[in-house]
Amino acid sequence: SFPTRRSSDLEISSFRVCVATSEKDILARARRSAYFVASIGVLLLILGSIFSVLLANGFTKPILAVSNSLSDLADGRFSKIEGHTKRKDEFGVIVRNTNSLIEKLEEIVGAIKNTANNVGESSEELSDMASQIADSTEGVTNAVQEIATGAVQIAGGSGIQKNRPRNVAVVFLLPISRSEE
Repeated sequence: SFPTRRSSDLEISSFRVCVATSEKDILARARRSAYFVASIGVLLLILGSIFSVLLANGFTKPILAVSNSLSDLADGRFSKIEGHTKRKDEFGVIVRNTNSLIEKLEEIVGAIKNTANNVGESSEELSDMASQIADSTEGVTNAVQEIATGAVQIAGGSGIQKNRPRNVAVVFLLPISRSEE
């Protein structure tokens, strides 16, 4: 049975309108509507899943890039992060600051290497100078020893100063000119 309205319910017109539809047609329309709503729901679920994956990648990729860069830095490699620098969010700030840190550390390590090389070169120069001074000192010592031996022989041969000690050591301080440095 179909619901009907009385003419008193409709004040617009004095006519009665009755519609007759089979139950099968009404259930078919209801099923189509249910399938349509279910299809829209599945489509929205798929779109939501895709959006979630993209959003998660947007969070994890910059974090992984920073992590990999810091891991390389711990191993002594200065690898800057190539992507994610143009982002306007917090991840972009973190990536740019990490790259800045890597640049500054690379400059500091470079300066330390240069200083170490300079110290090494200066050490070699000082070692060469010390070797030259040792050679000069040995020559002066031999010359003084010869003079002392000759003086002792002269004194001993003439019989003068028999009570004085026979070993005589004389130290000469010779200035080193700048050309020998």
